[in-house]
Amino acid sequence: MDYAKLNRRRNCLKGRMNRLCQDLDALIRQPESRIDVKMTLDSISKLLERCQEAQDAVEA
Repeated sequence: MDYAKLNRRRNCLKGRMNRLCQDLDALIRQPESRIDVKMTLDSISKLLERCQEAQDAVEA
């Protein structure tokens, strides 16, 4: 992949991460949403891995 494509991918993943974090913040404020919080945390974890892979590829 070329640098521009990798950079776009990384920026897209960062945007998705920001939206997930906002969702998580809203879910934490709801006492009955433990399952939703766990699912959101799992999604954030997977996105963090993908962000790191994209960052590593851009830096390589």
